[in-house]
Amino acid sequence: MKNPYPTFNLWHVLATLVNSPPNKLTNTHYFIVNTIIFSGAKKLCSIYGRQAKKLIEIAVGPWAAHGMDKELQGAQAVQATGMFFRNQQWWNQLQ
Repeated sequence: MKNPYPTFNLWHVLATLVNSPPNKLTNTHYFIVNTIIFSGAKKLCSIYGRQAKKLIEIAVGPWAAHGMDKELQGAQAVQATGMFFRNQQWWNQLQ
């Protein structure tokens, strides 16, 4: 099934969630971001290149670390997805 929405929507939602105030984040935010990253990272990187990789690195790095400080399981899932990507050839070929 093909997604009828443009990829910009995926970028917009991801950027909005990652830029949300830290004190407003819940476990649900982290699980949503994990789903977006896991299902759409390759598409985002194919269109936006290095900028998409930077956004995803922020999400799986400092943004997820904030959730880990609050002991949110969704944040752990985001970090695990980041570790998975770092072992993927397509991810490592991005500059």
